[in-house]
Amino acid sequence: MASNVETTTDKSSEEISNSIPDENSWLIQITEMFTELDHQSQINPHACVFHVPQSLSSSKPEAYVPQLVALGPYHHFRPELYPMERFKLIAANKILKQFQNIQIQQLILELEKLSPDIRSCYNNNLDFKDKTLACIIAIDSLFFLDLLLGYSQDKQVESLSYSSEFSQLFETTNVKLTKDGILRDALMLENQIPTCLLRKIFSVISSKSDFVNQVMDSMLLSFCQEVSPFALISSQVNVNHTHLLDLMYHLIVPDQETQLPFDEENLVTDPSKPEPISRNTNKGFTIRFVPKAVLDPILGFLEKILNLNVSFLQPVKKPLSVVLMVAENLPSDQTPTSETNDPPPVAVMIPSVSLLNSVGIKFSPASGGIAAITFDYKTGTLYLPVVKLDVNSEVIMRNLVAYEAMTKSESLIFTRYTELMGAMVDTVEDVQVLVEKKIVVTSLGVGQVEKLFNGMTKSIGATKTPNLDKTIEKVNKYYNSSQKVKTYRIMKKYVYSSWKFCTFLASIFLLLMTALQSFCSVYDCSRSN
Repeated sequence: MASNVETTTDKSSEEISNSIPDENSWLIQITEMFTELDHQSQINPHACVFHVPQSLSSSKPEAYVPQLVALGPYHHFRPELYPMERFKLIAANKILKQFQNIQIQQLILELEKLSPDIRSCYNNNLDFKDKTLACIIAIDSLFFLDLLLGYSQDKQVESLSYSSEFSQLFETTNVKLTKDGILRDALMLENQIPTCLLRKIFSVISSKSDFVNQVMDSMLLSFCQEVSPFALISSQVNVNHTHLLDLMYHLIVPDQETQLPFDEENLVTDPSKPEPISRNTNKGFTIRFVPKAVLDPILGFLEKILNLNVSFLQPVKKPLSVVLMVAENLPSDQTPTSETNDPPPVAVMIPSVSLLNSVGIKFSPASGGIAAITFDYKTGTLYLPVVKLDVNSEVIMRNLVAYEAMTKSESLIFTRYTELMGAMVDTVEDVQVLVEKKIVVTSLGVGQVEKLFNGMTKSIGATKTPNLDKTIEKVNKYYNSSQKVKTYRIMKKYVYSSWKFCTFLASIFLLLMTALQSFCSVYDCSRSN
């Protein structure tokens, strides 16, 4: 299968350029293309299954490309996924026999009529014949329905006494497969099957539209509840989303982040306040400026001494040149700065969990998902959503970030959440604090959790998340106003940042003592009584 990223128009151009230069053939081809494009625009003008761009997938490609089972046309013909084809056929045959309403050949013919609809769901060109594409969708969708039926809690499904082939896979097969691997593949953005196609196929094989809608809703919701790393916002939501990953995203993330009312107390309005400390700030100190009016006269005097051709000054000229070299590296008040001209950083700037904990900030589980991240300034409590991490969580979270990046233009709240956790989790000690507070619930080691948060995709652009950004601002204000941080900044300002200047003065003092010693060695200096 070709995996190019051209648009439908690009594909059309390529087909035209590669065709036989016959006018009649060209006219027929153009007419068919316009008919297909017009039909697509009437059915589904927006694609919902995307290829993940390399800018997102390059850090960990295996988290975005199926490793065991292909669902849909993007990866169907990858040779390393062929071992699952036989099992998919077994599952498809079983579900067709269960409902006894249609043969696989009939289903393929029905889907072949919907070829323009199917193609419109994918943002990449599908270089297959209509029948091939219909066959791919039929087999993979039936396998996926079998997978979902294994998670359904609907009473009508239980009345069918249907036993999912997926549920029996690990008891009957000798092939080395894992349940977790299939679940991860089923939640990858490139491996989604549009819900509209699943509903269509289910209605064809069951011939009961009301039954189909109820059971499909139950299956999709049950699956999301089982594998989601986060508590779902509500189980009473519209489950009619474009595909499984889209549904999970909307069950975790609110549709729109509402603007909080203006709160003067919670904003840092004083420009003299220091900027928030990032998690790397404690790895170095900023050297403050040495006034030019103080530095220049001293340097001028020392340069004059260095230029004097006097024999008794020869022993001090070498240390004097070292002193002047140190002085050249001292920053002066004329050093230009671009801090005020630089745009605000996109990355989250917040101290680590350990640093926040050291100034008395408490952590507590939030009820309500990602939208419920808040900071209580009076009690110093940061409320974070509970996240349950297992071997599947990283793939799910990475693909949710990719889906959000492909479908949301600015309000990337899930991406902002992963950035916040990556900024706060710096060491395994940070993870341990969150585990103790029951914010992170995991069967993984704390080291794996630390790598998970720090390995997530970094910011991909500006985000509009006013509530979350305001919470971060409040945390930074609380941290900066703590007595411990204020004391540290005073030490940094008046002690640590002056060490080079103090070294410079000490060097001058030693130089003068060396000069005096040299002078007395030439001229017999009597000790004053």
